[in-house]
Amino acid sequence: MLHGRLLSYLDEVARAGSIRKAAERLNVSPTAVNRQILQLEEMLDVQLFQRLPRGMKLTAAGEALLTHVRQTLRGYRALESRLEDMREMRGGEVRLVTMNGLASGLVAAAVREFATRFARVRIECGVTFIPGIVRAVVEGEADLGLGYNLPDDPQLAVLNRYDAPLGAVVAPEHPLARAERLRPGDCAGYPLVLADETMVMHRTIRDALLRANLSFRPQFQSNSIDFMREIAAAGEAIAFLSAFDVAMDVAEGRLIHVPLLDPAMRPNVLMLVTRRARVQERPTLQFVDTLRGYLAE
Repeated sequence: MLHGRLLSYLDEVARAGSIRKAAERLNVSPTAVNRQILQLEEMLDVQLFQRLPRGMKLTAAGEALLTHVRQTLRGYRALESRLEDMREMRGGEVRLVTMNGLASGLVAAAVREFATRFARVRIECGVTFIPGIVRAVVEGEADLGLGYNLPDDPQLAVLNRYDAPLGAVVAPEHPLARAERLRPGDCAGYPLVLADETMVMHRTIRDALLRANLSFRPQFQSNSIDFMREIAAAGEAIAFLSAFDVAMDVAEGRLIHVPLLDPAMRPNVLMLVTRRARVQERPTLQFVDTLRGYLAE
């Protein structure tokens, strides 16, 4: 791309119709402007202006170049404005894709806080399962992905990992609510509400119950974390979720999360990811800081 000063000089001479007037507007000497125009003509090996007694007139080549110059200058000024907006957080967007329980809990809380501080930043939050999170981040449809047990992928960069062991989720008045720890066998005799087969934790909890010699016949099954939370909050049913899934409910006193004791239970890891080598804009970086605050509590 041509040097910015050359572009400005060419544009101003064309507007003013003379080197002297252009120099006055640019606050430089006429000699400097003329030298730059001559250098540009020499560099491009084409005459850009006709030198007439009453001033300067663009040639056909000059007209073509000027069209390009003005488009370039407009684009550069728009970029400068956008970058300034980013610096002052007057604009921009954050695109996040996550899982349904996280979206309606911790993520929603983080978004609310972020939006009160940066009201002009647009926030987009999509909900899907593991393959959808990976695809959206890798293909650039989302800036960030937040989900459990995301697969290793050379195109993903992990920003943070959080241990998220599954626990028994019960109402505050539930007989097991005061326990510090529970074994899967302690849940026998209570209605169970479990994730269905489409969710990774279905197999984890199923295997834990079978190891405890419990019949795997849950009264309630769903792929909605919200549904599981509400059923648990309503009475004696026990849901099995991570502490992150119920963090806001626990903070509000609606639910209790009791860790499960089962050495054989596979790890459950919450991961915040982005596309490898992606250069994040300031709104996304600021949102990551806000979200980390909620995930670290």
